[in-house]
Amino acid sequence: GTWQPGSIGGSYYLEPIDVGQVFHPKVAVSTSEDTIDVAVSSANLTLDELTSAAQLGMEYTLTRDGADNDPHTPVIQDILSFVDELQEEYVGRDAGTQLSRLVEQGSWIHDVSATNESTQFLQNLTTPILPQIVETLDAVERVQLAAPFFGSAETMQAIVAQIDPMECELLIDEGTTHIDLE
Repeated sequence: GTWQPGSIGGSYYLEPIDVGQVFHPKVAVSTSEDTIDVAVSSANLTLDELTSAAQLGMEYTLTRDGADNDPHTPVIQDILSFVDELQEEYVGRDAGTQLSRLVEQGSWIHDVSATNESTQFLQNLTTPILPQIVETLDAVERVQLAAPFFGSAETMQAIVAQIDPMECELLIDEGTTHIDLE
């Protein structure tokens, strides 16, 4: 539409990303010749979200020297591949140039041979998240779904039906959850 790239103050550059669907990333990456820092979080990039709201997330630094034996190496490889896909297909020239530099500086990660089947980085650029999760599961005895709000009982039923647990518990925030459940 009418969105245009532009500077926000002196520290941020905003550029729209056109993926044709919902795009709400929560990944921050910085790279150097010897380290890759990643943060994956549920927080939006606002001061309140990062300092006072309850959020889920992790921050990790992978060192080049320890990458061969680090169980997080495959996840960080996937994160760099995700950023590379973004810069190749979804962003404009300015953001693409910056992301390309970031990926190039951390390209050493792809020379590391490491495996870890228990931890994965999932993203929804091409496939929704829930089917990816369900694909990794065996029989589920119990599932807990937690969020400050849920869209509708029908949406929750559809999610639970895909997971197909023997038991389901919804953790809701009384007063802010807008869902009618017995």
